Amino acid sequence: MKILQNTLILTAMFAITGCTQDPMATIEGNITEAEGKTLYLDHIGIERTTVTDSVHLKADGTFRFRVPQPECFDFYRLRIGREIAYLSIDSTETLHVSATLPTMSIAYQVDGSDDNLMLKQLVHKQSELQHAVQMLVRNSGPEVGTTRARIDTLVNNYKKEVRMEYIYAAPGKPYAYFALFQRLGGELIFAPLTVRDDIRCFAAVATNLNLYYPEAERTKHLKNIAIKVIKNVLGAGGGWL
Repeated sequence: MKILQNTLILTAMFAITGCTQDPMATIEGNITEAEGKTLYLDHIGIERTTVTDSVHLKADGTFRFRVPQPECFDFYRLRIGREIAYLSIDSTETLHVSATLPTMSIAYQVDGSDDNLMLKQLVHKQSELQHAVQMLVRNSGPEVGTTRARIDTLVNNYKKEVRMEYIYAAPGKPYAYFALFQRLGGELIFAPLTVRDDIRCFAAVATNLNLYYPEAERTKHLKNIAIKVIKNVLGAGGGWL
């Protein structure tokens, strides 16, 4: 009976240990000039963004979050009020983030991660586009068509740059995927159902994800978009791509 009891205890211990050893990634660092503020960690999912953790910052501004290892790559953001730092995670890595609160959105640093450097650049370019469009609308005259044409030019120039430097240059990278779902005024900048050049961008990223992460939810999501594209293009009598 004693041997049986010991066996049951060991089995339970191994089960508990197994539950606490799931692969995890770490996001840590410090945000200066933020004493007393609450730092939130948001998960940017396929359909929605949700708060996953938070910490009340002390004088040194240090923080540490743990998140599950993603099946391919995943996206998070550190947030204090309107100041946001976007991050990508693709393994059990440790990201060290440093920033000062007043300039957190534009000047945060992520040590040792080229992917996060590119993601940061991409987000800043989107912010610049948003600001340029807002200025055009604010200073627009009675000629609505002229303003619309100028906005279209800004957006098309932005898309050309992002296509070549962020998507086609490395379609398997997290920032290439992230670029596909950037928005301007609530609408997707890249239009996968109507613009052929944009369809090719989605196809390039989907092909890479399907090669390396065929069972990932983000891959399946892109496949669903591809099915809609096929129905939309072929159903309208057009040729594929």
